Amino acid sequence: MTNRRIVVVGGGSRYALGLCESFIDYARDTLPGNTVVLLDIDQEHLSIVHRYASRLASAVGADIAFEETTDRRRAFDGADFMLNTFRPGSHAQQEQDESVPPKYGLQGNETVGIGGIFMCCRVVPQLREICADAEELCPDVWMVSYTNPTNYVADVVRRISDLRIISLCDGYVEVAVDLAPLLGVEPGDITVYPAGVNHSYWIMRFTVKGKDGYPLLADRLEQMTWEEVEQLYAPPPRDRIRFGKDVYEYDQVYHQFIPHYYFPFSLRLYKIYGLLPAPRFYWRYHLDQDAIIAEQRSGHHPTMAGFYMKHRMKDAFAGLDERLERASQHLKTPRRKGGGGHGDLAVRVMSAIANDAGEVFAVNIPNRGAVCNLPPEAILEVAAMVDRMGAHRFAVGPMPKELLGYQNALILSQELAVDAALNGNRIDLLKAIIAHPLIHSLNAAEKAMDELLDLQAEWLPQFQG
Repeated sequence: MTNRRIVVVGGGSRYALGLCESFIDYARDTLPGNTVVLLDIDQEHLSIVHRYASRLASAVGADIAFEETTDRRRAFDGADFMLNTFRPGSHAQQEQDESVPPKYGLQGNETVGIGGIFMCCRVVPQLREICADAEELCPDVWMVSYTNPTNYVADVVRRISDLRIISLCDGYVEVAVDLAPLLGVEPGDITVYPAGVNHSYWIMRFTVKGKDGYPLLADRLEQMTWEEVEQLYAPPPRDRIRFGKDVYEYDQVYHQFIPHYYFPFSLRLYKIYGLLPAPRFYWRYHLDQDAIIAEQRSGHHPTMAGFYMKHRMKDAFAGLDERLERASQHLKTPRRKGGGGHGDLAVRVMSAIANDAGEVFAVNIPNRGAVCNLPPEAILEVAAMVDRMGAHRFAVGPMPKELLGYQNALILSQELAVDAALNGNRIDLLKAIIAHPLIHSLNAAEKAMDELLDLQAEWLPQFQG
């Protein structure tokens, strides 16, 4: 089937450039003859992305059309796929999520802890409107969501609509990237099967060229000293931290973006539990709290939002002529390698659905037996085969008993947060925050909550009654 209508909600963002490159890439074989509708509230940025995508498609000779609109109903009318990649609030609100909690001795993060809960609360008003229009105008649409916080979004959509949704996070991809140098293989040789709460899960199984990976990992670590492991994953010299084509000082970069940052901590947890936690960076928030809160309160810890606002957003659309030249040359090669960037995973998932491909991804969907000793309706990130019927989860058996308490606490907090985000009750919001395993103080939780509610009132209308 061709002539599909694919809507990108958030099509005027800088990330949409990479999405468009991926759409053009896949239009060469598995997704030809389709129309991608870029939808955004920022007309200026929307037009920039649309011009770039149209020029690139023409340069490559791809069988794909791009449209732009700020009218959501026009965009949704008859849509076959919807890709959500919008941010609930701007980077300024994300910076508040990251910087306000540490003032009170709590974690500051964009998806973990109180920051993730507030991001959920901001996304709910947007999702209510999106789902209502979609149910009227394209009730059979496949919603592929790249909007954070991933598991919260999946829970919200299933509660307020009957739309089909697969919620994505590409964090699992880095597990293979981190393991590859240790095991002496390419990342593409490694397949991982995660299970657990998004940004807080465990790799229940992985294979290396089809062989069970955990015995290979154990053997490799037996051959190395811990000092050799740490040296293998040491960050680059401070004057060579690259982000795209730019180079930054070590202390300027949000550390998640530094290759292999904190992967030895994941290996320490593997030595304890026999399973790898993932993604590597987020487990520092969970189990290295003292150190990271001290960094956040020091004033020398770059936040994700701060890094983007200071170093990336002001020139978000600079150098597009050079980028177009590079992309057009890349897309004229016979085989894709790495796709179009950040959004390539979402386009691959749509391709798998459209072509009934049966490709394996990690997706955020209801558990329903994938992990037999976690709640059946909990939203978990699990390995699944994706085809025209959607995501078919792989059963990975029980999670080890010693890991269940933390997973259940994260699930409960997320479900309570969605309750509060939908009903706008401040007491319910406080209950959700207190239920999160990273919260250790009622007074601190309440103070951080009140400050964020005041700062973000414009984006949280449900709490203003």
